[in-house]
Order: sequence, then structure tokens, then C-alpha cells
Amino acid sequence: MFDLLFVGNPAIDKAIAEPEDMPRSLLGRIRGATLKTLEKTYRQAIESEAQGIVLCGEILNPVYVSPAQLIRLRELIIQARDNSCETIWVTPNPIDAEEFLRMLGEPKGLSFATPLRPWTKTIRSTTVELWGVFNEE
Repeated sequence: MFDLLFVGNPAIDKAIAEPEDMPRSLLGRIRGATLKTLEKTYRQAIESEAQGIVLCGEILNPVYVSPAQLIRLRELIIQARDNSCETIWVTPNPIDAEEFLRMLGEPKGLSFATPLRPWTKTIRSTTVELWGVFNEE
């Protein structure tokens, strides 16, 4: 059983580099690999009855993300919530939190941790606090 499952840099809108000699049959798999990996992570969180899944780092770029990718991420967040698993998006920019919340249609089950507003929850009688901070080093 996991209490929190952390996911670093899922970057669902970034394609993995495609070698020029790659067979066409494999190109589709490569193009969707980052989102598929995130789907598997959500499935693992639900199966292990995690309290939350924490998204850190580069999750998506509003300029490049497709509507289908946004819809799928929203579905994953809602599916997790329906299984008592909250999605916590850690971001160093509070404005990003508002923008991403709107882009996803404000799904219930999505929370943010920012430098101004931490995410706080009691898990197994221990208070857990996550902050969105950025280190330029």
C-alpha cells in the first residue's frame, strides 16, 4: 500500500524522439508512451489504495498539449478521485495552478501545492504538507 505516489516530469505533451529508421508500426506507441506511462501510474495508485498521486515537475505545456491529452488527464484525475485517491499537482507558480485548473475543467479531486498555499492532509495520523518550490541550481 502506498500513501502517496510521486510522479516526476510525466510531460504528457512531449513526444519521445523518433529515430528516422523506426518502423511505422512502432511510431504510434512511441508517440503515446508518456501518457500511457502516466495511465499505468494512476492504475497502480488506485490498485494500491494510495491516498494521493503527486504530479511534480513538467506535467504539460499549455501551448503544446492536445485536447485529447487534456481530456485523458482529466479522466485520470476523476477516476482516481472516484477511488478515494486525490491528485496533487506541485507547481512553483500559483498562476499556473489557476490556469491548469481551468484548462482541465476544474475536476474535483485535483489540488495544488504552491509556494503560497501548501497542500496539507492527515495520513495515518501524520500531517503531511507539500509545498511547490523551485530551486534554480
